[in-house]
Amino acid sequence: MKKVITERRLKRKMGVEGPSHDPYSFVECTVVQNGVKITAHMGLIAWLSVAGDKVVCGEEDVVKCFELITGISLEVFDRYYERVHPYVPDPMGEPWMYQ
Repeated sequence: MKKVITERRLKRKMGVEGPSHDPYSFVECTVVQNGVKITAHMGLIAWLSVAGDKVVCGEEDVVKCFELITGISLEVFDRYYERVHPYVPDPMGEPWMYQ
């Protein structure tokens, strides 16, 4: 029986983690398919979360599992996300200009 996707939502979170004197950037890609949340976290530590259960493993394994479970690669995820949430520059300038 073929799995039918009735709902798919995308969310991307970027930030920094680790100590303040040596911060690391991270990216979290989240797909909600039919009410099930799948999150791939790539940063200081790579992990995959499926329906609340988190597995810590190598970044390569996280990417493979994310693709296998969601059916889309991270490159396709980025393309879809950018299409739905296009970058619109702030007319007042970039946020770093105000810090």
